[in-house]
Amino acid sequence: MSTNCVRCVVNERTKDLLCDDCHEKEMLKLATEKFSEAIIAQLHEQVDIGYEGWEGAYPSGDLRDEIYHDALEMVGTAIDDKAVDIAARCMMLWYREKKAAT
Repeated sequence: MSTNCVRCVVNERTKDLLCDDCHEKEMLKLATEKFSEAIIAQLHEQVDIGYEGWEGAYPSGDLRDEIYHDALEMVGTAIDDKAVDIAARCMMLWYREKKAAT
């Protein structure tokens, strides 16, 4: 593990090589990687059963509606695969917007 800033080697509280800020960044990186793996697996499953839409075949407004309704379903309940579904749809919208801008 490499140090990320000058404070990383002097963290006396945790005796860790990473300072609190760099430790938090490392945890965020790991969480993002795990979540990304779940999204990729979900997207591959969707492609395998015939779903598509990256190029706009599925209306963006419908995607937004699904995101909204899935988010409402999650209120007050345990976070489950809905979070992955929402993220995949958000990524699809993000991709469309970025592609349109190029």
